[in-house]
Order: sequence, then C-alpha cells, then structure tokens
Amino acid sequence: NGLEIQTLTVFSDEGIEIEKIKYYWNQIYDYGFTIEPKHKSSTYYLVIFTTLGEKVSYGLYNYFDTEEIIITMNFFRNRYNSRRD
Repeated sequence: NGLEIQTLTVFSDEGIEIEKIKYYWNQIYDYGFTIEPKHKSSTYYLVIFTTLGEKVSYGLYNYFDTEEIIITMNFFRNRYNSRRD
C-alpha cells in the first residue's frame, strides 16, 4: 500500500512534487496506476518508478479524475523530453 496524497501535487517542466518530495523527470523511469479493487469502489494508486530502482506509490483517495493526472504528467514529461533533444 502507498502513501496518501494529502497536499497539492505540483507538475512542472522540472518534474513532479508530491507531499513536498520532488521527482525530476530525469529521475523518473516510468509511472502509472495500480488499482486495488473493492466491493463498492476501487482505490487507485499513482506509482512512480525511479532510475535508482525505487518504486513509490501514492493513494489517490480524494481524486476523482485520476486519468487527468496521467494526462498532465504526460504533457510535462513530453515537453521535458522535447527540450532535451
């Protein structure tokens, strides 16, 4: 199980800040969701894989549009990658 996201999650050209922890795009290998199914609803977790081999997950208990998180992350990561080339 992961940590619950309590504070505002910030996305930028530099990376992601969750719970005052910053993950820079060059430190992120991959990311996605895992879903823990339950009887009446499911719990979503944002999972971040770092280039150092770490796997960090954050519970998205208070977020209803979880797909918007991935869309936003993809936007900033793609913009970061296009500026590197």
